Amino acid sequence: MRTIYYKIICFLLIVFVTGCTTLLSIRQPEVAAVRPRITSIDFESIRLAMDVHVRNPYPFRIGAVPAQLQLTVNGKKIFQGEIATATPIALVQTGKVTFPVALNYSDLFRLGKELANASEVKYTASGVVRVPVMNTTFDIPFSHQDSLPILRPPTVSALKVQLSDVTL
Repeated sequence: MRTIYYKIICFLLIVFVTGCTTLLSIRQPEVAAVRPRITSIDFESIRLAMDVHVRNPYPFRIGAVPAQLQLTVNGKKIFQGEIATATPIALVQTGKVTFPVALNYSDLFRLGKELANASEVKYTASGVVRVPVMNTTFDIPFSHQDSLPILRPPTVSALKVQLSDVTL
């Protein structure tokens, strides 16, 4: 009787191990979307939250996902950072890695004269998400292009006011 149990357990272990390796080779995690959010904006800077959505195709959860992000404007790097998710990505769902980014307008204006009078600036966010799954790490590159608004203070010109026949 024990030999039957041992054979069944060995068979299930073989099926489980080969099934997991086949699963890893067929499906891989992917970056589903990159969505920037403006969290605050004023006349000096703009603060963003760059949300990188990572899709988990597996029937088990994925642990902390480290990622790297780089922002470029006119081909010049203005931000680079690395962060990891605090919570694991649930099974067969999408998790989010959020990069807090702060950009000073003065730093942007140093990149070129054409940005000094622009009302918005185009940027490219690119990077890599490293997804650890069962002793294998998948490097998933991503790239996103968009534009950011630049606030300008209102201009005041000299006004000439004449008062004539003022009575109380």
